[in-house]
Amino acid sequence: MGLQSQLATLTSEHTMLQSEYTALQSEHTTFKSEHTTLKTEYTTLQTKHTALLSEHQTLKSEQAVLQSEQTALQSQHTVLRSEHIALKSEHTTLKTEHTTLQAKHTTLQSEHTTRQFEHSSLQSEHTTLQAQHHAL
Repeated sequence: MGLQSQLATLTSEHTMLQSEYTALQSEHTTFKSEHTTLKTEYTTLQTKHTALLSEHQTLKSEQAVLQSEQTALQSQHTVLRSEHIALKSEHTTLKTEHTTLQAKHTTLQSEHTTRQFEHSSLQSEHTTLQAQHHAL
């Protein structure tokens, strides 16, 4: 094999290697571009994840506040219910006292009417006795 032939072979191999090198450089550029895109997507997903975690914490805090408010309302309801029962009992007591006082009032009115009648009778008797006394 002559030098010319070796040179042609080497030139051919060199051209082939240059083509492979160019193809690899192109592939490298494509992979770098994809890597950059994936990094951007990863950063976007991380940002969304952080936002969702923050929202989750906010919702948990709101839930805790709502549970606290519900507990307070339940306590308030229990107090109001107890007060209602106490007022109902007091109302029943006052109704009983009112009925008793009405009965006493009726009794006193009856006694008053009786006393008025007795007074009227005594006045009548007094007038009769005075008339008899004057007649004597």
